[in-house]
This record gives sequence, C-alpha cells and structure tokens, in this order.
Amino acid sequence: MGPFQDLNPIQNDSGVFVVTCIKDGVPTIVDIGECKDLRQQLQNHDRRDCWLIKCRNGDMSFFVKYAGYSRHKIDEELRNYYGNGNLCRDNE
Repeated sequence: MGPFQDLNPIQNDSGVFVVTCIKDGVPTIVDIGECKDLRQQLQNHDRRDCWLIKCRNGDMSFFVKYAGYSRHKIDEELRNYYGNGNLCRDNE
C-alpha cells in the first residue's frame, strides 16, 4: 500500500516497509525493512536520520505490505532485489 507521506494512515500491524525519496522527479529507494508495529517503528526508527539525510531536498514517502510471519521472507527478497549497497541498512 502507498505511497504514504503521512504515517497516520499506516496501521500499527506487522509487515514490511519501503522508504522512498523523489528528487527532481526521480524516485529512489532509501531503505527496506520489516517490523512488528509499522507506524510506530516508522515514526521512531533508528535509521530515520539516514532517511532524512538521503532525502534532503526531496519528498519522502513510505510503502507498506502488511504481513505476519512472512514479513521476514518478503524483506529478504526485496533487499536482495533492490539492495545495491545504497540502502540505509547497508551502512550498519
């Protein structure tokens, strides 16, 4: 679901998230992850500073997929496909 620029419509359920940034009309994936409480984690995520830095002068938005136990597999598949060393989590 998404894109969401406001976190309020995102449910506090478990799932996978993709953080994107649009600069000069070009979308970029900033980060991919999974968590138990999507809205709460997106509001307080420990990589949020990285998202803000990577999206300086751009428009940040979030895509979410609500998923229970399968969220780990979905996260792994998305990171394998889109992770090119430029995601915030790649710098940990």
